Order: sequence, then structure tokens, then C-alpha cells
Amino acid sequence: MSEGVPRLIVRGIAMMLLGLVRSRRWVLFGAAGVAAAVVIVANADRLPGIGPAIAAGRAATGATVSGVAIKRPSGISGQSVVAVEEYLQGMVEFDARKMWGAMSDELIEMTKQRGGTLERLQQSLDEARRQGGRYEDITMIANYPLQDGRKFLFYVLSRRGFGSPQLEQVFYVFTVGANGKISRID
Repeated sequence: MSEGVPRLIVRGIAMMLLGLVRSRRWVLFGAAGVAAAVVIVANADRLPGIGPAIAAGRAATGATVSGVAIKRPSGISGQSVVAVEEYLQGMVEFDARKMWGAMSDELIEMTKQRGGTLERLQQSLDEARRQGGRYEDITMIANYPLQDGRKFLFYVLSRRGFGSPQLEQVFYVFTVGANGKISRID
């Protein structure tokens, strides 16, 4: 359907232009139609059912983490957060220290209460690297600010070699506190 919509718009524009040539009274209607079509095409990413397919090619690239670009679709409001980018960089580089450093003291304490340590995290990252794990794509889906100063950041990561050679997509929701550190990871 999404490929047919742009063709339909182009045909509509062609018919309006043909009307312009054949009849002068169509000039006003044709000009209005052409203007409407231009507005529709320019804002196609905002139309329900059409947007994602057309807008898919309009992704803005943000930072690069060890050769893996963090993509940010053009409709996303809000900026990425330094702590989340550091955490993602740690994931891509298999560096537990970077990941640990991006976490808030409260999250580190909760992790320790569940038996997690910096050393265990590094061991699991080293094992994933030995098994050929790698990240191919990181896409920021949304940055949603809350009234209390926290933010929810939604990401999709595409990776291979983490238990399967097939491309796998994993979803992360980072809660970032008002202090700029990651306070929760889902």
C-alpha cells in the first residue's frame, strides 16, 4: 500500500496538470490541488498508515559507538543522554567499566544485591565476545521526559552471535534520573 500511495499522488498531480492545459477554469483548482499534493508528500511521515514506510529512508544518524551508528529517526523528539550512550558504547566494546560507570549508585547497589559485580559483568561480556557476539545497529526509538525530571529512552539493538548466528533484535528501555545517570534498565 505504501508504494501505491506515492504513485497515486503523482497520478493526481499529472491529472491536475492535464486539466490546467485543457481548461483555464481548472487553473485555480489545479493550482490548489498541486499545492495540496506537495504539502501531503512533504508531510507523508506524519500520515497514519503511510508514514513509517516513506519515512524509513529519512533516518538521521547520531553518534557513532565503535563503528556502530546510533540512528535516530527524524521524528524523534529529545536528545540522547550521555550516560545511555556510554552504556551502549560499553556494550558494543564489551567494556563493563563503561557500562558500570553509566549506572546510578542506586542501580549499582540493586545489581550488587542480586549478586552482580563489575567483574562478573566483564566475564559475561568477555564470553559473549569469544562466542562472536557483535552489534550491527543501534536505533533510538524515543526519549520521553517525565514531569519529575526523569527520562525514558527506548532503543532497539540489532546483534548477532549472542546464542544464535541469526540477526536478533533486542529492546531496551533506560530510565535516566534527573542526575543524568541510568537508574533502571528494562
